[in-house]
Amino acid sequence: MIIQGKVWGHTIPVFCKNNVEINKLKLNRGHQCSKHIHDSKYNMFYVISGEIKVRVWKNEYDLVDETVLTADQGTIVKPKEYHRFEVLQDSVILEVYWVQLDVGDILRADVGE
Repeated sequence: MIIQGKVWGHTIPVFCKNNVEINKLKLNRGHQCSKHIHDSKYNMFYVISGEIKVRVWKNEYDLVDETVLTADQGTIVKPKEYHRFEVLQDSVILEVYWVQLDVGDILRADVGE
C-alpha cells in the first residue's frame, strides 16, 4: 500500500487496470484540492464518511455547479470540466476514474473497395 500525502490529506491507490482507477482518499476539514481538469477521464466522488462539496465549472453555461455530498452519496464529473472538492468535515471518499470508449471513434480516409 502506497500512501501519497497531499495538502488536503492523503490518497491510497486501491485499483488501477485497463481504463479504471480507484483511490481511497482521507480528507481533512477546511482544505480543498486544486481546480483542475481531466482531458479524457471521468471522475466520480463517492463519500464513505464525512461531507464534501464538489464544484464543477460548466463553461457552456458560464456557471458553477455545487453539490454537497454526505455518506453514501456520489457525483460524476465529465472530462474537460474544471472541478475541485472542498472538505466540509473530515471525510473518507472513493475517487473513481474511467475512460469511456467511443464506438464511433473512426476517421475514414476513404470508403474502401
